[in-house]
Amino acid sequence: MGWIKKGAIDAYDKFHSLLGVEPTEEVWFYWESLQSGTLGLAQMRTMTTDPVYRCRLTIDVNQTLNEDPTKSITAHELFHCFQYHVPLRDWNGAEQKWLREATAT
Repeated sequence: MGWIKKGAIDAYDKFHSLLGVEPTEEVWFYWESLQSGTLGLAQMRTMTTDPVYRCRLTIDVNQTLNEDPTKSITAHELFHCFQYHVPLRDWNGAEQKWLREATAT
């Protein structure tokens, strides 16, 4: 979890400065298993235990065995949280997936 925290702290101000926006609610981080081939996941959603519509990041515990990849995955997924607040197009739409992923790399 320390690597996830460091990756988020290192990236947050850079993304805010670059895009001029930031998430309107706290970003919540989860560390758990994801389907094979998925390193991380960022979603805007609510949960039954937390009804606030916020960006939730999940980092795969099986893929984060080293510091640099963990920080990189965290930064990539955190960038998606910032993208969701850019008044562009439908970031969740299939036609924009390539743009969403390319700009978060």
